[in-house]
Amino acid sequence: MKIDQIGPTDFQNYWLWRKENYAKKIPSNATLGRERTSIRSLFNFAVEIGHLAKIPDSTPPKNNGERRPTFTDQEWKAIIRAMDGWLKDGEQKATSKDRILAKLYFLVLVNTGLRVGELRKLKWGDLRPIEDDDAKYVVAEVRGKTGSREVVCQKGTGRIFNQIIDLRCAELKEQHPDNPELWKPHRDQLVF
Repeated sequence: MKIDQIGPTDFQNYWLWRKENYAKKIPSNATLGRERTSIRSLFNFAVEIGHLAKIPDSTPPKNNGERRPTFTDQEWKAIIRAMDGWLKDGEQKATSKDRILAKLYFLVLVNTGLRVGELRKLKWGDLRPIEDDDAKYVVAEVRGKTGSREVVCQKGTGRIFNQIIDLRCAELKEQHPDNPELWKPHRDQLVF
């Protein structure tokens, strides 16, 4: 079909066709939405160069809020056991510290809901402790693809951040053994 002959009805038929014609699994509505974004780029280009007067309506099926499943308790225990085994196997290797940081990185992601890009930019000054009903929490001020937001971390996440800062302090002591003023990371330094 020529691009200037495609109309809204053709798109509705396309979404149905995609649900019936797939390689491995039926595409989700979210996948079809991403495909629509790619298709619209082509139509935008066709409008820019004069092949089309306007972009036809191409509303994909509604995304019904399909959430990614979380880990079951059994899966979570298996992941932790595997990580602990991985750390133990690497104790005598040069990558031992990297393995510890990788585990802590994973645990921060799991316990905060931060996006990778947000964690990549997280600085020590972005973290602050709060107490509520005898529980201690960490609040993180993060910046990412959706702008700035505050994230209240799961209870106990402070212990993970304490492990990270202990590793960093040990590293700084090693780098600057004669200057105790440099043994703690600054507020503007990245957590990872």
